[in-house]
Amino acid sequence: DRTALLFELYRIYKEINLDDNVDPLEEDSFDEFLFWGDTMLKDFDQIDRYLVDANQLYGNVEALKELENVDYDHLSDELKSLLALYWEEFAYKLKNSQARLRFIRFWRLLVEMYRRFSETCDEQCKTYEGRIYRKVAESCVDIVDDLVKANPFGKEGVASYVFVGLFELSPSEKKLFKQMSQRHIAEFVFDEDVCVVRDPYHPASKVLASSKEYLKTISLSENPDGRPQDFLPQDIHVYKCVSTMTQIKLLPTLLQELGARYEDALGLNTAIVLADEQLLLPVVSSIPPRIEGKLSTDADVDKPLSLNITLGYPLNKTSIAILLNRWMSLLMSSYKGAYSVSGLINLLTIQTILGYFPGLNYIVKALRTKKAFMLDATWILNKLVEEARKFAPQGEEDKSNQELLEAKEFLALLLLPEEQVASASLGKPTSALEFLEQHLIKILDKLSVCMIEALMPQGESNVESTADAEPEGNKVHLSFDLNFLKHYQEYVEHLLELVKDERYQSYDMNRESAMRLLDGLTQGHTIPFKGDPLEGLQIIGVLESRSLSFEHLIYISAQEGKLPKSKGVQTLIPFKLREEFGLPNPNDIDTYDAYRFYQNIARSKSLHLIYSLNDALGGKGELTRYFDQIEKLYVGKESSKRINIHKYSVNASLGYRDFTLPMPEVAKNGNSLVEERLSAWSRGEAHLSPSSFNLYLQCPLHFYYQYVERLKEEESAEALLQNNDFGTILHGTLEQIYKEMRPQKSVKGDFDVTETLLDYWIKSPSRIQDKVRAQYELLLKAKGEVRADISSYDAYNIEIISQYVRNVLELDSQISPFYYHSSEENRELAIRINDDTEVFFKGIIDRVDQIDGLGLRLVDYKTGSDELGAFDLLKIDENPKKYKAIIQILLYCEMYMSGNPYNRDKTLEERRAYKNPYRDAKLTPALYLTKEIAEDIKNYDPYLKRDKESVRLSYQDVREEYMSYVSQKLSELYNMDYPFRATEDVSNCSLCSFVRLCRRELYAAQERH
Repeated sequence: DRTALLFELYRIYKEINLDDNVDPLEEDSFDEFLFWGDTMLKDFDQIDRYLVDANQLYGNVEALKELENVDYDHLSDELKSLLALYWEEFAYKLKNSQARLRFIRFWRLLVEMYRRFSETCDEQCKTYEGRIYRKVAESCVDIVDDLVKANPFGKEGVASYVFVGLFELSPSEKKLFKQMSQRHIAEFVFDEDVCVVRDPYHPASKVLASSKEYLKTISLSENPDGRPQDFLPQDIHVYKCVSTMTQIKLLPTLLQELGARYEDALGLNTAIVLADEQLLLPVVSSIPPRIEGKLSTDADVDKPLSLNITLGYPLNKTSIAILLNRWMSLLMSSYKGAYSVSGLINLLTIQTILGYFPGLNYIVKALRTKKAFMLDATWILNKLVEEARKFAPQGEEDKSNQELLEAKEFLALLLLPEEQVASASLGKPTSALEFLEQHLIKILDKLSVCMIEALMPQGESNVESTADAEPEGNKVHLSFDLNFLKHYQEYVEHLLELVKDERYQSYDMNRESAMRLLDGLTQGHTIPFKGDPLEGLQIIGVLESRSLSFEHLIYISAQEGKLPKSKGVQTLIPFKLREEFGLPNPNDIDTYDAYRFYQNIARSKSLHLIYSLNDALGGKGELTRYFDQIEKLYVGKESSKRINIHKYSVNASLGYRDFTLPMPEVAKNGNSLVEERLSAWSRGEAHLSPSSFNLYLQCPLHFYYQYVERLKEEESAEALLQNNDFGTILHGTLEQIYKEMRPQKSVKGDFDVTETLLDYWIKSPSRIQDKVRAQYELLLKAKGEVRADISSYDAYNIEIISQYVRNVLELDSQISPFYYHSSEENRELAIRINDDTEVFFKGIIDRVDQIDGLGLRLVDYKTGSDELGAFDLLKIDENPKKYKAIIQILLYCEMYMSGNPYNRDKTLEERRAYKNPYRDAKLTPALYLTKEIAEDIKNYDPYLKRDKESVRLSYQDVREEYMSYVSQKLSELYNMDYPFRATEDVSNCSLCSFVRLCRRELYAAQERH
């Protein structure tokens, strides 16, 4: 297996370094070696399979003269010129440099490693697939002689072996097959009734023709003169789904329609092909035991729908592997015994463990109340578990206490033991042996016991709690999980044997190395599912569909990245060299995949391609290229049959149909909640804000859900600071810095912010960082963060925000001196829209200052992706999302000129008695977009203009038209005959939390795509 080979390959690597007297400090650790060692194994496998001379391929070339002395006569003139040019330039750039010597040594190392590795494999009777191919090809004459002598099927000259499903042949295969063909003991079957084979412009036709040249072949063609389009299904159906799981929900309906239309369509004549094998369990669960349909006269009507599964399920996609990968990711992101809250929630919400430890449900609910990013393990196991008790069902204290106790014990297994936390804090990483023996195996054993107990008859275990947690409610998934677990345990035990092997004791593997090895190990292994291929509805993988024909084919996840799979060639050999030495390149792999797909569909009556716009499993959300080829290259051309194409959209809410969505809306009339909210905003009991008003402009229906219904997403801890967090810290930091600049006795009219004051801060980055750090810690405290000190991630965020603050101060330095008036001032504003109604707003103004020639300036800091475009109300109304910063700052200007300070301890009448001294003052809005400032501080212009060339605008210049626009929109809000309608601009739906409520999820997914 690949892991044992990697261990041996690294031993050889160290052996060669020792022979060459390489300093051990310059040597790659085993952890560093894993990636390129695995790539090297792939290269060695293909070198052997394709019978390439490794010495010629890797060539010990140090300079152009060495290149000329190597035997490259078989290469094309073009490649010789390219190689000469490359090495000439290489020698010029790296002449007598250490880098050149290391590069040359690396190429020498490859060929020497190949030689010693091959010798070691032979000595130890170990091998890999490619080497078997080479050995067979080198001994093909003797092998075929033995086959002829031992032939139990007939005499020489009568074929006793038949090879089917052939397409591309490697040189080693060709050598063996040619020998068998010459001795007349084998026949070779090539399927030519395939669309791309009949297309002379498709590379598949050339590949098949090349393979046939070598061998005595049998043609299976039923239509020798057929055109490409003659070998396509008559009916092709394409289903565009909003999500991955919508594909699964569609399947029962689709099978029902197939069964109603075609006789015996629910048996052996139909195959469900999984382009993504990890959808196997959801697919099996979605198919009901019985589906009504047309049956042949002798069919048993009461017979349940039988399924046959034939595919290789990837071990790294099993529930056990996903669970352990999330667990290992949690460990690797831990910091001095503290763990990521979001990572912990992702781990504990996997159904695989929730079913066995229902008490984790209560712990997860308690975790979700914490807005912290990291939590200490000891605190989690003690205080958090205690807090979780309040989420347990009332009246079932004994049961819930027992469930919490079991959950706590398992959680303690998942989190690092105290001694490992202590050693990690001292800089002593956990060894691979400790990790495997003392940690991972204990978790696997615990899960194994739970699964076995759950599979026991009722009364012998707590099956009931498992059934409650498992949506499928049956033991099929439990047996799947147990099977997956046993496979995983085998690999862990195998890795443990290698780690303990005395030959590999010097590798100094740590916990992270073991984790990466396990991850790589499971990626290369599949768990085989084998059933009865001659009965029932077939569920197969793409590879298992080779050479098989079905009347009806349903491809699930038929999208780019899945069909065909994204397969980059992982190699250390340059592509041009691969091409010249006959090694496969990505284009070759694409050709092989295309042939298999078109061969599979060539004899089908109907083809159903189901794909997802929003693929959570790694696809690209784009329909497979094969359909575009069919539709654009072949359909409509002269053919013996007509090809019918049907396209559908599948919405999770509406189900399966071709549909046109009505514009979603919510009526105001008769809606008491709407009347209550509007009344509160008009009496000053509640307030709108500039951001809520802007949201109404973007999408009235979104505004309704968020501010009328007051719906919101469940808050969860985020690994990254959100934009509003950046803004909070930046605002607080700048407020504190300017407060410190202000003298204790400032005189009105003095320009207290001078270039000298600003330079003092600009030239003291540590002072700025201290202020940012203080604000950062205040934010963490407000979120309930529990940790000992600031992490490296926090330090990185502090550095970024500090640079933003410094940029703002540099921009201010360019316009200094100025009078700093106020910051973070809470203001209230009432806007009258008719004789009977006014609407109350409230907002915090970032900063107000005063500059000669501009009068008062109202500054608004923005840390998001806002734009400062030309002031044009028509454009703003067309795209309020794009110009939200302009809409908001002008509303702040109105608050400052016409509003009053907001104090919740005063009555509305007391607040409105305020005499605003700035009602007639000139006020200029200034937008500080921190991202744009960072790009070009010197040329950044924060002021509104009609266009790029015009003069800056004061608020008075635009106030009349702007307030007319605001009043118009507020009148629309208060018009009871005007419903809350969804936006017509579906780009606003791409990240909206309420797309499912307004049935716009299909548009949202398409916009994200």
